[in-house]
Amino acid sequence: LARVDFTPDGKYVDVHACHISVEKDTTSYERFDIITGERLKTLAHNTTSDITGFVCNPQTSAVEIVMHDYEKPTMECIITEDEDNHKHEKDDKKSGDVKSSSSSLLRLELKSLSDAFPNMSVYIINRTLNDDIWVIYGEGDVGQVVCGGSPCGYFIYERHNVKNTSANPMPITVVQKQQEQQQQGPSLFMFCSPRPELAKYQLGPMAPVHITARDGEDILCYLSTPPPSTPNTGALVLIIHGGPQTRDYWCYEPLCQLLCNRGMSVLRVNYRGSTGFGTKFLRKGLNGTVFTGVQDDIEDAALHAISNGWAKRDRIAIFGGSFGGYCALHAMTFKPNLYCCAVAICPVTVVGAAESAGSFYGSPLVKQYKRKLWGDEVFSNEAAARAVSPIFHVSNIARPVMLVHGEDDPRVPMSHSDRVIDDLKRRSKEKGNHCLSGCEYITFADEGHGVRKEKNILYMYDKVEQFLCRQLDLPVVANLEECWTHGNSATIRDMD
Repeated sequence: LARVDFTPDGKYVDVHACHISVEKDTTSYERFDIITGERLKTLAHNTTSDITGFVCNPQTSAVEIVMHDYEKPTMECIITEDEDNHKHEKDDKKSGDVKSSSSSLLRLELKSLSDAFPNMSVYIINRTLNDDIWVIYGEGDVGQVVCGGSPCGYFIYERHNVKNTSANPMPITVVQKQQEQQQQGPSLFMFCSPRPELAKYQLGPMAPVHITARDGEDILCYLSTPPPSTPNTGALVLIIHGGPQTRDYWCYEPLCQLLCNRGMSVLRVNYRGSTGFGTKFLRKGLNGTVFTGVQDDIEDAALHAISNGWAKRDRIAIFGGSFGGYCALHAMTFKPNLYCCAVAICPVTVVGAAESAGSFYGSPLVKQYKRKLWGDEVFSNEAAARAVSPIFHVSNIARPVMLVHGEDDPRVPMSHSDRVIDDLKRRSKEKGNHCLSGCEYITFADEGHGVRKEKNILYMYDKVEQFLCRQLDLPVVANLEECWTHGNSATIRDMD
């Protein structure tokens, strides 16, 4: 249950509901009789993704549009009363003059908006009270003509003459500046570009791709490739999102563009348990499958990249933060020969009963969540927890890793990363393991679970970029100019 709206007459309640029936695994927007509780009809539903947002009428506050996001974001008009009534009306075959419903007209208008932003995501940010002007945000993965070469922009949409009964409303005209005179039809003009400097660069395209896991599960991923001006070297970085209850999206993604610019492809994996794809898919990432099925999905994605020619076998890196960092270190400890290196930011390295610090375990709700996520055995049995905790298997690591940690991390103690690095240094000295000589460890003062301050972010990704370039045998770019990172709180830890 995420949203509740009452109709003006007080007879019905519209509910954004989760898993309303066996047939509806994804979230839907449903109408109920407020007296009897009977479900009357479905206002909006998509079988592939949950509802991600709502757009309301500025005068009535009634929901008119819902957002979905499967491979890319889409908008859906809800079914209104007038549209229901029109379904029961017969067309006048002689005149063909049948008045369109408001939902039908709005649906056509959204189609025109989508056509005005080809290969982009469209978001309605705001609407004036009389609904004649909308603020629109359009975003693509690469530079867009409508945005002046930038990947994104904010637009004023003037809705002249859209409230008509035509089955084919006038196309939307994109203008260079806001027109003082009345337009003959609807028009768009960009009033703000958040990233205008990107117009002079070629960016790497991002495409949704589907990978079939070893058990037949469909895994939606996003593959970013270097721009045409940059040679594709066969190097690839798997970026694993944290959470694990979150997901990756199709969008302009700065980190992907940085790596693509340096000649790397990037594959982001929405492993089982990622949110937004329905209840069944989410539950497949619970009860301990984060240690099995989730890790299999990630490995299958890497193998799929190799077999499809997206990457060379010896040129794949893995990157993640928090739980994504756990996945990166899990891969390096339990699949030590698949990846040439790993980057882990504030990584979880100890799970379940093996965790003695337990910064969150004082909360009964978090404790309940952890038990559901890790599974009863790992949550309660120390031996089972140690078996899947990377910190106890550092001896398996055979390739360089880079760890980054906030010194004030309240969720994952920095001492865990300290221990991983200490064990790596000890092994390197004892065995003369030159494969580990490229390991790096950076900590940031006054940062917590993640790096948030701008100077620290720029410094961190400058070092991450250089580490990946070295390990993937790519040209290493010079350090970022000091003016961008001066005053950062980083400490490069001694690896000797």
